Amino acid sequence: MSDNKLVEPADAYCLVCGKSVQQGGGFCRLNVKGTMIALCCPLCMETFNQDKPRFEAKLSLLQLGMLGDHNF
Repeated sequence: MSDNKLVEPADAYCLVCGKSVQQGGGFCRLNVKGTMIALCCPLCMETFNQDKPRFEAKLSLLQLGMLGDHNF
């Protein structure tokens, strides 16, 4: 039996705050351990840079489907 769950790309939402940045929106996109992520604004970029390990862990959980939404 296969799990046909739809997985959204990691760069569809800001990794820090969860805001939608689909269709090219947002402040920037970064390559984090081989995965493109999006950040919606300069404040989220600053927050990401201050605690990269936390957000790398969040990205891993999102990729595994262990977070139901895009916010902590």
